[in-house]
Amino acid sequence: MSNNPKLVVVYYGRFQPPHQGHIGVYNHLVSKFGKSNVYIGTSNKVDPEKSPLTFQWKKKIFKSLNVPVNKLIQTKMNYNAKEIQQSLSLDADNTVFIVALGEKDATRLGGKYFQPYTKGRELEPMIDAAYYYTIPNIKSDGKILSATDVRTILRKDELDKTDYAKLKNMLGMSRAGIDNLKPLFEHYVEMDEISILNELIALDKNKCDQKDHP
Repeated sequence: MSNNPKLVVVYYGRFQPPHQGHIGVYNHLVSKFGKSNVYIGTSNKVDPEKSPLTFQWKKKIFKSLNVPVNKLIQTKMNYNAKEIQQSLSLDADNTVFIVALGEKDATRLGGKYFQPYTKGRELEPMIDAAYYYTIPNIKSDGKILSATDVRTILRKDELDKTDYAKLKNMLGMSRAGIDNLKPLFEHYVEMDEISILNELIALDKNKCDQKDHP
């Protein structure tokens, strides 16, 4: 590895939706490792209950929160060095790879490849090793921000002034932005209910047909 290797720091997450806690972590990483070195990795996997936003929607929201879109990487597997190497066309012999994650997630990285990042240690290239950096908890009004709390409010039938104030603080969005985001979470819930209803109707119709045609 050269004396001046490339540094790549990737902050992984579902970001459903991206909120001020995530932005706080991103800004912390930028201040520590440099803006040109920090990326956000997230998938395009959609789940009706917890992950209704596609990668493109997350990209749009991050852009509105002043995260450069060229720092967003669509991923399939978290903490996968090979995937990041290919996505960014990296020289594995001359790149240091660091993943940023929460304290509880650090325990999920098994094997010898991932090592804790400590300032001042001699770092190896990603072909041989990678490092994990434990991110701080970002709080709002003394409480750790949670995407679950954001989704719970967004899925209310109607939002009141208190809800809008909370979401503005959590998301960093205007009321208009919140109103644009809310239907994305409602839509998948409605479609899921409609699918169940259609299955019940089909089941009842099948029973009726069997009675009419013994």
